Amino acid sequence: MINFISQAEIEELCEAMLRQYLGQGEPIPQSVDIDGFVQNYLKCRILYETFAEADPNKIGFTGDGRAPLKIKRDGQAVSVVFPFKTIVLDRYCKRGYAPLLRLYSR
Repeated sequence: MINFISQAEIEELCEAMLRQYLGQGEPIPQSVDIDGFVQNYLKCRILYETFAEADPNKIGFTGDGRAPLKIKRDGQAVSVVFPFKTIVLDRYCKRGYAPLLRLYSR
């Protein structure tokens, strides 16, 4: 994976966005509803698909309208290009423990 910004910069950026989303005077809670943040603050669409990527640790993807993601459709692995502002999460995130997976914990 190629990082264009450092982990510290990512944390700082995320904290600033969460402060705007939650309200400047509000403390950042221990966990945040990621679905709500993505839909209501980032204004992105969320889709759940069955990933077919070689990397089993890949559970999320940000569509840019150019880069493909390998997913399973009708039992076959296919490459799909998702539109800009589309967040694709692996379908297992919707299982019984999904609320835990979709919460960012500090």
